[in-house]
Amino acid sequence: MKPTFDGGHIAVGTVTNTGTAARDLWLVKTNDTGKVVWSKRLGFNTANGEIGQDVIQQTDSSYAFIGKTNFYGSLTDGMIGVVSANGTAQWIRQFSYNSGDEGYSLVQSGETLVAAKNSLLNVYKINGSRLTVQPGRFIQHQLVVM
Repeated sequence: MKPTFDGGHIAVGTVTNTGTAARDLWLVKTNDTGKVVWSKRLGFNTANGEIGQDVIQQTDSSYAFIGKTNFYGSLTDGMIGVVSANGTAQWIRQFSYNSGDEGYSLVQSGETLVAAKNSLLNVYKINGSRLTVQPGRFIQHQLVVM
């Protein structure tokens, strides 16, 4: 859980779907008294689901998040995305390089998000909703908002 510009907090985690083992990344925004303002489940409808690892508030008041998707042992892909200040999904991307990736934490520097993954640092350049991963490649999937 991290403080937000308005005195509230933002948290990222995982929620399990009822009746299945699949999980979704879960964002929860609270106000300064701890009351839930909004919550959002995000995922790609993968067989094994998604896990949220980190969230930060960006300078424009939106929230960037990172985690992993379709996790199964060491075979995972990273996921990264942005929701607006009111929780509306702006974009979400799945990324992998060779045998898989996991996103662990984020720091914003201007228009660039620096993301730690698998104990290495990769730079993810954001230009609108396009994400360029250096080194490697990105795989674009359709956003599923639940």
